[in-house]
Amino acid sequence: MLVVGLVGGIASGKSFVANCFHDLGAAVIDADQLSHEVLLLPDVVAWVRSKWPEVIAADSTINRKKLAEIVFDPVHGDSQLHDLESKLHPEIEVRMQELLVKFQAAGTRVVIVDAPVLLKVGWHHRCSRILFVDSPFEMRVDRAIKRGWDRAELIRREAKQTSLEEKRMIASDIIENHFSAEQTRDRVLEIWNSWIKMDLIENYQD
Repeated sequence: MLVVGLVGGIASGKSFVANCFHDLGAAVIDADQLSHEVLLLPDVVAWVRSKWPEVIAADSTINRKKLAEIVFDPVHGDSQLHDLESKLHPEIEVRMQELLVKFQAAGTRVVIVDAPVLLKVGWHHRCSRILFVDSPFEMRVDRAIKRGWDRAELIRREAKQTSLEEKRMIASDIIENHFSAEQTRDRVLEIWNSWIKMDLIENYQD
């Protein structure tokens, strides 16, 4: 099974690229989605309540927006983010491994792992290849604004991740995602076909 780590800057279009690969037959592991699931676990909610009771909503769930404001605070956020990641990442990794085992058993040939902290926490060692999605900074700012962020928020959050230079340097494949959606799909197909030609995707059938 070919396991591909998907990396890039915030709002570079990684989810779109992952969906393109999914359309070609790949399975996708979305680490952000896994983190949302982990934040619903009773023991995690209890742990968060003990540290930041102000982020617990009336229905006893975690208000992720308020939690993000704390851990990405430009002055005091670093230690808070470290504490949160130390709690969440092991739980996310367990679920990631369970999915990899499930996909392997099902005969899945390609799995795309979309995880912003892939390199930061060492999950790239589980991957056969690393795919870097590149997009100009101003284009990423425009996309981030549509999420409700501003330029400063993007810069602040991206500073907590592995640098773009390191991500690009470790990549085995690169997608320049600053053209049309159709051109990006064509590039995804080009990479997919290159994996087939290199026999990285075993027993592939059209």
